[in-house]
Amino acid sequence: MFQYTAIDCCTRVRLVQFSEELTAQTSAAFAQYVLTTFPFPVRCVQTDNDPTFTHWDHRGAQDAGGSPREAPPFTRMCQQFGALHRLLPPRTPR
Repeated sequence: MFQYTAIDCCTRVRLVQFSEELTAQTSAAFAQYVLTTFPFPVRCVQTDNDPTFTHWDHRGAQDAGGSPREAPPFTRMCQQFGALHRLLPPRTPR
């Protein structure tokens, strides 16, 4: 069982949802739920660096030539709702 939690830093409004699996699809579905349910616009979505959010696996954000890769699907989905997708720095548990 996996837990998704969205917390607004200013109001402390939160949404919690449980899922049987941790996939890019369940992550995106929860984010869409949050982005359409919170009673105010969400400007930033912060996640860890799990591949379900980044789709970069072990290769990083750049291709072999050092050029930036196209934004991952989760990031593009956040952008469609007008929200920035911010990744936590590695090894930061908060």
